[in-house]
Amino acid sequence: MSKAAKVAEFDKKMFRKKGFHKKLGKADYAILIILTIYAVLIIYPFYNAFLISISTEQAYLSNAFMLWPKQLSGEAYQTVFTSDLLLSGYLITIYRVVLGVAINLIFTILAGYVLSRDNFFGKNFVMNMIIVTIFFGGGLIPYYNLILSLGFKNSPLVLIIPGAIDTFNMLLVRNYFYSIPKELEEAAKIDGANDIQTLFKVFVPVAMPVIATVGLFYAVGHWNEWFNSFLFIDEQKLKPLQLVLREIIVDTTSSLGPTPSGKPSFTEGVKMASIYFTMLPVMLIYPFVQKHFVRGIMVGALKG
Repeated sequence: MSKAAKVAEFDKKMFRKKGFHKKLGKADYAILIILTIYAVLIIYPFYNAFLISISTEQAYLSNAFMLWPKQLSGEAYQTVFTSDLLLSGYLITIYRVVLGVAINLIFTILAGYVLSRDNFFGKNFVMNMIIVTIFFGGGLIPYYNLILSLGFKNSPLVLIIPGAIDTFNMLLVRNYFYSIPKELEEAAKIDGANDIQTLFKVFVPVAMPVIATVGLFYAVGHWNEWFNSFLFIDEQKLKPLQLVLREIIVDTTSSLGPTPSGKPSFTEGVKMASIYFTMLPVMLIYPFVQKHFVRGIMVGALKG
């Protein structure tokens, strides 16, 4: 018997041993039907939005809830891909994600390391002050006045500095650092390492799972965030992608204008194409990093 046949036979035995070969009951079929309907309800809006983005206006007007494309057209995507507005928004968002995540991780790692040390004087007081910010905020008007007083109006810094550290993410990193055996730190001290060397040569390499998870949280947050830009960015060239998408959805005609062929834009098609253009990178990346989200959250939340 070949190796593949032996593996198949082993899997078949395990399948029978665990009882998976038993017939489904009525309750199982009911649950399966409910979950199938629920999945269709979730998937269909995405599918319908894609069909609208590749259809003509006449096909959309004849039947908005399509099951398959009738009259294909690529003008919506041509309008999107030739839009300077969307391309500039993409560049600003990429700049924001790269620089923002770097700053976020630096501050989060430093704060998490300091607050995980037992010899930090006043650690409990500082922790309590940080935790208070999770439940209470100063309000929108004081926040707006603070940003104006700092001179961040119409500045790329307003996309990065106000959210330089997230309390929840910092607590995840802090809990992970706290769970690392003290013997590793003591061994580094005996070898002559100072606190900075101990942090970056001992703690950071060990904590890479939770750091990767926090970095993913920050990246998705920067990609999707638009409210700060809406409040403090007036210059068109500084608006990130999500704010540009909002303007397109609110008023497609004035935002993007006619199609490359000179015809008026198919409003709904351009909106749906813009949505897919915006969320496609996250949709392509997320399935490959989902396991890191779950693993990092569980490790950072349960250890320590």
